[in-house]
Amino acid sequence: MTATSGPGFSLKQEAIGYAVMAEIPCVVVNVQRGGPSTGLATKVAQGDVNQARWGTHGDHSIIVLTASSIQDVFQITVEAFNMAETYRTPVILLFDEVIGHMREKLVVPAAGELPVVERLHTEVQAGVNYYPYLPREDGRLPMFHTEQMQAYGTRVVAGCTPGKGGQSVLGVPVFNTVAEAVQQTGADASVIFVPSAVAADAICEAADAGIGLVICITEHIPVLDMRATATSTPTCTTTPPTPTMPGARKKPTTSLTRRPWSLAAAFPASTAAAV
Repeated sequence: MTATSGPGFSLKQEAIGYAVMAEIPCVVVNVQRGGPSTGLATKVAQGDVNQARWGTHGDHSIIVLTASSIQDVFQITVEAFNMAETYRTPVILLFDEVIGHMREKLVVPAAGELPVVERLHTEVQAGVNYYPYLPREDGRLPMFHTEQMQAYGTRVVAGCTPGKGGQSVLGVPVFNTVAEAVQQTGADASVIFVPSAVAADAICEAADAGIGLVICITEHIPVLDMRATATSTPTCTTTPPTPTMPGARKKPTTSLTRRPWSLAAAFPASTAAAV
């Protein structure tokens, strides 16, 4: 979830279009302000309706919700997340200055009172073909990521996400750092799928932890960042796959570590992987 006003909403249009195309569940809040450009921050306005519908280029559908009170905002935000998870699409919350600056009593519902749609995970048995767009009876589609690696036969041994250490996802332990994952699992390869701004840091962290093979599928990494990784990781083999490449194959003698989000990366069944 991310929140902004008119100017920031304009800057997010390309990313919203990508989220529509890639079927990424997310919620974007736009507290509308008056006027074009930076506008008038305290002026009431509702002029971004057409932008919410047609702001990003190309033919696409979008879900847009609004509210008239603080209580409505709370409940409609929960509904926005439910719709985003159900339909795997961005959902836009359009509010205005009055709602943005309003103060009123909020009755927080008891746990379980509001329905919450949980994210689906694939359940593909060995030897069964996987169809990512085969709908369920309720029309929902599961998200796969790590499950695809596991279904292929990859031994995913750890995940690395700062602040998430101690958790477990799909039976895979999560660590705060790559060094911890390597120390406890012995992983010696890494697949990285993080935003371009921090991709170089993730590559260097993997190399510093003793990872010998780093595969980074992030696009638009600054050239100078990649040059820095080349000089700071002389003992590490860094492999940047092409934009349409979902993964890689490697000899069965390698253990893999992936950090922290990933598309389906294919490694042999004998490979040990940390996500």
